[in-house]
Amino acid sequence: MVDGFNETVNHYADGSVGVTRIEIPKVVDPDAISPMSTVHSCSVSGNMRNDCQADMWVGVISMGFRMSYNAATNHVTNVYGADWTIGGACSATQNYLGSPASNVARLEVQATMCGIPYSTLFWLQATVSGGVATESWSA
Repeated sequence: MVDGFNETVNHYADGSVGVTRIEIPKVVDPDAISPMSTVHSCSVSGNMRNDCQADMWVGVISMGFRMSYNAATNHVTNVYGADWTIGGACSATQNYLGSPASNVARLEVQATMCGIPYSTLFWLQATVSGGVATESWSA
């Protein structure tokens, strides 16, 4: 177990490494558990969900940020603390971190890939609806 995830690392004869991480569900309240696509690790104060972690990890790409939101109004109040790793990129820079809509928190990273040089945009987004923030991403 690593940071709330079951992690398996496989080493292959050609020297490559494969890593699989599966989130261990956390109890949010007595009647619910959080699925893997939900932001997690929030502190709760009334309707506020503070210092929540939105993150994703797909192969050699990982992205994350912190956010706060009001579960009663579905309003994102703060987005901060972006971090990312884009494996295979010669360079990667933050293109956007913020709230493009009142119920959305979003991180965009522009990366220039090595080998076959091309530029692409990776993003991670949390959308608050029905008092729950769910994640989506493009990697």
